Amino acid sequence: MNLLNLGGVVRAERVRQGLTQRQLAERSGVSYQQISLIESGRVDPRVTSLMALAGALGMRVALTGVDATSSAGVGAGTMRQAAAA
Repeated sequence: MNLLNLGGVVRAERVRQGLTQRQLAERSGVSYQQISLIESGRVDPRVTSLMALAGALGMRVALTGVDATSSAGVGAGTMRQAAAA
């Protein structure tokens, strides 16, 4: 998954939940400016930012190994809706 796709997942879930970037920022502790950059794929988000965003959206982050062919050189990852308890 490339960074633009990851940002797209964040944006899609935020919009699905009817949240603005500012509301997600308040819930997650990640600035709305940073959320904008992440959603547009213009920055490489820190794992801590992804974890905070995922938690605020009721999702989880899973890293699944290293993808040496990735232009970013990062592991393949996914964000999925957390299972309801």
